[in-house]
Amino acid sequence: MSTQYSEMCVQIRAKKRWTQKQLGRKLGCTRSMISAIELKNRLPGSTLAIRLEEEYNKIIRGVNQLKMIGL
Repeated sequence: MSTQYSEMCVQIRAKKRWTQKQLGRKLGCTRSMISAIELKNRLPGSTLAIRLEEEYNKIIRGVNQLKMIGL
């Protein structure tokens, strides 16, 4: 299984200090789905993958903005 989505979930949750349940709510899925993705037992469906990538990209943009202003 791909580690890309697993790492995205973990990084999003770490940056935002969210639980699996909170991330699941944000993405429109269950806590158990987030857990399965993080454990590399399941891959997200196409809709969930897009939502996950969008949320991850928000974090990357935020980090890049902080770098630009020198924080």
